Amino acid sequence: MVGREHERRVIAEAFRAARSGRPSAVLITGEPGAGKTRLLEDAAGGLATAGAMVLTGYALDLGEGAPLFLPLARALAGVWPGLRRAEAPPDDAARVLAAAGMGPPGTPAPDLLALPPAGERLRLLDALVDVCLRLAFDRPLVLALDDMQWAAPEPWDAVAYLVRAAGSAPLLVLLAAREEVLASATGAPAAAIEELRRLRRLTILTLGRLALHDVERLVAAWLGDPAAPELARLVGRRSEGNPFFAEETLADVAERGLLIRSDGAWRLKPEARADLERPAMIRLTVARRLQRLPDPTRRALAAGAVLGRDFSAATVASMLDVTPEVAEAALDPAWAASVVSRSTAGVFAFRHDALRETMYELAATERPALHAAAAAALAAGAAVEAPEDLAVIARHWLRAGDRGRAAAAARAAAEAARGHAAPADALVSARLARELTDGINGPGAGDLVAARRLHAEAAEAAGESAEADAALRSAIRAAEAAGDRASRAELHLLLGTALRRREAATDADRELRRALELAQALPAGERLTAEVQVELATLNGLTRGRYQDGQRQAAAALGAAKRLRDPRLEARAALALANVQVRTDAADARPLLERALDRALAAGEPAVAIEACAALCNSYYWTGELAASERSARRRLALARRGLDVFSLRHAHSWLALLAWSRGDRAAADHLLEEAEWALARLATPEPLGFVRVVQGLVHWRAGELDAAAERLGAALALMADTDPATQVWYGGLPVLVHLEMGREAEARVGVALQEERLVALPAAALPARSARTVLGLAYAGLGERDSGLRCERALRPFAGDFHWWPTARTLAALAALRGDQRTALADLDAAEEVCRREGLLPDLTLVMRARSQLRAGGGTRAAPPDGLSEREAEVLRLVASGMTNREVGGALFLSERTVTNHLTHIFGKIGVANRAGATAYAHRRNLA
Repeated sequence: MVGREHERRVIAEAFRAARSGRPSAVLITGEPGAGKTRLLEDAAGGLATAGAMVLTGYALDLGEGAPLFLPLARALAGVWPGLRRAEAPPDDAARVLAAAGMGPPGTPAPDLLALPPAGERLRLLDALVDVCLRLAFDRPLVLALDDMQWAAPEPWDAVAYLVRAAGSAPLLVLLAAREEVLASATGAPAAAIEELRRLRRLTILTLGRLALHDVERLVAAWLGDPAAPELARLVGRRSEGNPFFAEETLADVAERGLLIRSDGAWRLKPEARADLERPAMIRLTVARRLQRLPDPTRRALAAGAVLGRDFSAATVASMLDVTPEVAEAALDPAWAASVVSRSTAGVFAFRHDALRETMYELAATERPALHAAAAAALAAGAAVEAPEDLAVIARHWLRAGDRGRAAAAARAAAEAARGHAAPADALVSARLARELTDGINGPGAGDLVAARRLHAEAAEAAGESAEADAALRSAIRAAEAAGDRASRAELHLLLGTALRRREAATDADRELRRALELAQALPAGERLTAEVQVELATLNGLTRGRYQDGQRQAAAALGAAKRLRDPRLEARAALALANVQVRTDAADARPLLERALDRALAAGEPAVAIEACAALCNSYYWTGELAASERSARRRLALARRGLDVFSLRHAHSWLALLAWSRGDRAAADHLLEEAEWALARLATPEPLGFVRVVQGLVHWRAGELDAAAERLGAALALMADTDPATQVWYGGLPVLVHLEMGREAEARVGVALQEERLVALPAAALPARSARTVLGLAYAGLGERDSGLRCERALRPFAGDFHWWPTARTLAALAALRGDQRTALADLDAAEEVCRREGLLPDLTLVMRARSQLRAGGGTRAAPPDGLSEREAEVLRLVASGMTNREVGGALFLSERTVTNHLTHIFGKIGVANRAGATAYAHRRNLA
């Protein structure tokens, strides 16, 4: 190592910072041959000596179908056997890493398989962080990843996430990549590099060319003695300061006998000067070095170059039909000439990409046969099941020109990746299989239908919704051309299911009805018919509010499942039926939900079990049993996390956040909502993210942050603008209450009118209607709308025991007070108080006690606060006038001290006073204290 003293110091300083709690990354970049790998190896060795655990990996130029996490997989591969118990990752983390090819060998895949990317990505990254932080527990951890110019975006993103999530852990990531990684704003590393720069966690070391005095040092070190000045200058000119090319120049002249040692220094022979090429001929120099090797060595190197930067002698032997011992013997001269290195017995690696690339070029005429031999050799390995191995085999068949075998291997790789819960890898291979199959088969070929369906399912699992829909529609066209009615029915079912999940209710209904028509016409279509009915029941019962249709379809599917003795189908049908019934009578549907949960677990249907838990969460919530709802919610989250299914995660965090909000625990609610944002980052369905915005709005509202509350609730309704009105009705009334508290009566009335329109199509007993009226009732009371309030109370009174955001009894109390019935209002408040005390709902309990106090003081009704004060501002003023400090007011109203201060500023402005004393006097004058 010469000429890189500054870079070595920078890396050493980064390590010292990491060890003291400032994790970071260092990117070593430069042109090919600049010494990136050499510097990386030097740094890794030095840091290992300094006490670090150093894990090394590298990417390879494998082209399409390459394993996405190869650099990290190689880095982690050697660590698993030697892990102590304290360092070993939890079972879930090990399974997640194993699914992406980064975990301990033999670890089973997660339970759930078809995974959209947001949940898969988040769990995978969290598992990686978990493992790395455990490794760093006793000593600093260094990840050294080479040749990252070949890496996919995924490992770059993983590095950025790891460095950010490391906190104060002693972690340093060293990356080496060619300079082009900094040239593109849209390339694979761009987002990760930008994120690390933004966080001030990335140092970039760009290796320039060596100065002449450094070339002189390199020449002397390489030769073992000083070099004459003319030799050093000539090597400098020929290599242009590139360290690798300088070494290649020295190797070339040494091997050709053009050096002589005299007077204690190495010199060029006089006749050598005419035999030296210009710097542009360096590649020819490399080629000539390789051509001087024995024929068996060049054949073995050609086979190795086809395999990649590193290769095993055993695979080379299989390709060349020789024994491993013969292959190793053939490679020995290349090792002696420093063309390859030998890491372990039988495993070799080219010393530089230029050597491998040149050898690959020299084998141009042999390449197709060598790629075919590589594919056959790798496929002959014992139990080839790993997605990354199958993807490599597909690549070799493709480069061998055998598109049929390449397509088959790519399909196998995609299926294996799906089975290992690696949707991104599955999509890469499925795209390749589809492209190859399209080119081989005619429009009506069965293979074409299967390849397009595989592409669609992989795209859907990876969250590429538009791509999935396009692939499904093309598969439907291929099935029509082939006259395959069964496949058409299945494909319409898949498309309808995907559209339902994305809340595209009308389009989903159309596709599912086409599937039903086709399935019912099939000779043995009962099972497929039942599967379609399950989806239709779910669409009608959960999305569209058409409960009778949903119940009829689910019951028909359940009957078919029992006749067919299909436990998996029975579990799904039972859940669909229970989901419809829970929206008409939450408590009575619980036994059916429990049976659906038991059936799902017994049938090995974890996704169905998760949905059953979700339905139980809702059921208990709507009857005011929030502790029971939380138990089911935590079970749902545990099941969904275990399987990484982001669709199953869609409400898991936000529902728990809603429950935390109900208890008055803002910190927990904020944390859970942040987790929900990560989990739903790329989920194509708008409603789950809309629900996150709803809960965020509720959190801001309760804290008195009314502008933020209005913005979040407005964003929620915007996200749900294209969903069915039966979905929007759950949430449409909440902004009305915020507008009323802000004094925006006109906006509140517009919101009330919209919500009333949504309610028209729903039966009064439907849960969405009951939820909507629980909110609207408070709006009518706030607006003084006695007639509308009376109609709302009559519709809501039979469901007085409901809970929708708060006890429905609290709304009924406000409506009874609006019509002057103090006795009924007080009884309603007693019922609401019982729920609040039983479930620990302190904020709602405060509101109930306040309403009772106001009711008794005002004789049933009370006027709006004077001078434009909102109800919240009037309450703050009352408490201040009673002598409370800002902190005490905040504690009483579940507000931050800063929020109370902001309220007082607004109050002083509205009532025309300058301080608390003036406000207290005003409160007593206006009978507010």
